[in-house]
Amino acid sequence: MLKRKLIIICAALYLVVFAALAQAQLPQIQSGLNYLTLSQNPDGTWGNNASINETTAVTDAGIEALEILNQTAGSSYTNAIAWLQGQSPNTVDYLSQRIHALGLTDTSINALIPLLNQLKHAWGGDDGYETDILDTAFALQALKAASYPDQNTIFAAITYLLTTQNPDGGWSFSQDDDSNAEDSAQVLSALAQYKDTYDLQPPMSSAAAYLRSKQNPDGGFGSGQSTVYETALALIALIESGQGQTQPLLNAVNFLTASQLADGSWNDDPYATALALRALAHVKPDLAITATDIAVSPSTPTVGNSLTATATIHNSGLDTAATITVRLLDNGTLVGDQLIGAIAPGGAAQATFAITALTPAGEHILTVAIDPANTINELSRANNSATLRTWAAAPADLVIEPEYL
Repeated sequence: MLKRKLIIICAALYLVVFAALAQAQLPQIQSGLNYLTLSQNPDGTWGNNASINETTAVTDAGIEALEILNQTAGSSYTNAIAWLQGQSPNTVDYLSQRIHALGLTDTSINALIPLLNQLKHAWGGDDGYETDILDTAFALQALKAASYPDQNTIFAAITYLLTTQNPDGGWSFSQDDDSNAEDSAQVLSALAQYKDTYDLQPPMSSAAAYLRSKQNPDGGFGSGQSTVYETALALIALIESGQGQTQPLLNAVNFLTASQLADGSWNDDPYATALALRALAHVKPDLAITATDIAVSPSTPTVGNSLTATATIHNSGLDTAATITVRLLDNGTLVGDQLIGAIAPGGAAQATFAITALTPAGEHILTVAIDPANTINELSRANNSATLRTWAAAPADLVIEPEYL
């Protein structure tokens, strides 16, 4: 189905080379990026020009890839921008992607919002379709990228997606169809953009369980046999939603890397290649710590005595983190740094600090910071510090009263 493929092309490609510069040491990413950049047409477009819609979709993606790579000074970027600015997409899927590709905000949003189906609070209805699950998912991602302020519209659209979730946790291209991995991954990725604003944990967990049920023994995902498309989309969605498990995700990564062709492409197809690159861009460490990962001994310290603080550092990412600096601050004052050699994906390690003479009496705010100089390329740095509060008691003040002399 052409509409189905095009809107997935659009959505998947707009972040094709996220963090590719930092990840350039990965040969799969570098060779895949070379394949994409060499496939641009003389007029500045990408794709095989089978239709104006498909050309627009792929060119949107190519522009955003160059922007993310900071490759905006050359003729490749300039020519693509010039071509795209001459187009006037009027469907939800292509308009949503223009918000990303051209960096538009008010103008594009003002065109997107009137396409909202006010009765169902969803997007779609073009090309003979009724309100469309995928169009709504893509529109929500565009609104998030543009920091759209109307939470009533956003909440209503999210509610529409939740009401179309099937009992098995997945979604389908149109209502009343069976769930499939591609559409379920796309909607889960959209919901993940709002997980810090709304309580979406139960539906995301259900969606993730459905996706995990579609992983095959070869590590790939598919409603039938494994495909690059479904594997990449599922990998992205599970990571972005925080619903993945280390070993199954690594198995999916291995499936993708093993599927790359000698020319750097996947399936000799820019769409498949872009999806695979987007997924592999998530192969990074993700160092994390919470307050419960910090322990002190003794648990009720006394001023002047020694205190030992132990911090457990986790790597929830898909790549090994090496040469990890862990820093401890006591009420904002540096206690010291500890160095951890490496933590494998899914692993953990400890850093131990000693405060030889704890002062003053009262509350001590112990803060552990991971990689304070920001030298490690991580998936997220939002979880790189944690704080534990402890109390230092004043020592007993023993006196001898005169009547006891």
